[in-house]
Amino acid sequence: MIEGLFTGWGEPAPLVTSGVLAAILVGVGSQYLPARIPRLVMARFSRLPVLGQATVLAFSLMLTSALGPEGVAPFIYFQF
Repeated sequence: MIEGLFTGWGEPAPLVTSGVLAAILVGVGSQYLPARIPRLVMARFSRLPVLGQATVLAFSLMLTSALGPEGVAPFIYFQF
């Protein structure tokens, strides 16, 4: 049974890409940052002028939109 854990995986899943693995690593790694780092980032962001804050937020929204899925996700409970 233990050998099967290491050898019996078969084909890799097509949805598990290097980008997905990188996002998981960043998400898990961010949990181990010292508490002062998010406070430092928020303090520096708050010192930006309004136009700078708007630019950062607009870029973040565009990046989220570009990396997100196309269209509306299907309602999963219709499958049952």
